[in-house]
Amino acid sequence: PRRLQRYGSTRHLRSRRAPSTLPMGAEASAQGFQRTSQLVDVSSVAPPAVVSEKLGVPQDETVVFRNYLLMVDGEPVQTARSYFTHRTADGTLLAETVKPPGGTHAYLSDELGVTLAEAVEELVARMPTPQETTTLRLVPGTPVVELVRTIYDDNNNPVEVTVFVIAADRHSFVYTVPMD
Repeated sequence: PRRLQRYGSTRHLRSRRAPSTLPMGAEASAQGFQRTSQLVDVSSVAPPAVVSEKLGVPQDETVVFRNYLLMVDGEPVQTARSYFTHRTADGTLLAETVKPPGGTHAYLSDELGVTLAEAVEELVARMPTPQETTTLRLVPGTPVVELVRTIYDDNNNPVEVTVFVIAADRHSFVYTVPMD
């Protein structure tokens, strides 16, 4: 099957895609796919340990959780679970069950005045949980890639941590690495 290429090095540069186009949407469209998403849940939760560590909040402190199912050509291909501190999200659309116009990052930047400076992504290949197999409609034995992305502001403070679970048989990951 065709795989959606995910361009990790440049996908978050808004200057390289049409206004109000999300990174995965731009990639999908350029490759002849159609991307859609479903906002599954927005709630206040205790963060997983990796999120607590990256956001710099105690594990017993709740954070705002946004859970999406991302689809390509109508098929589920990724889950995206984003976490924000209450300081960042309370009183904003991030704490409501709505999709911010233009996407979360445009909303953070354009509406909330947050200067997004850098994203750090960590990828790990693993076997899926039974729930992930069901949600992503994986053939038994198909691995997933868990990608943990932390976005920092211009003061190097973490703004958002997202844990993606990506169907490995439907994606490839492309990175341009500068050299000298």
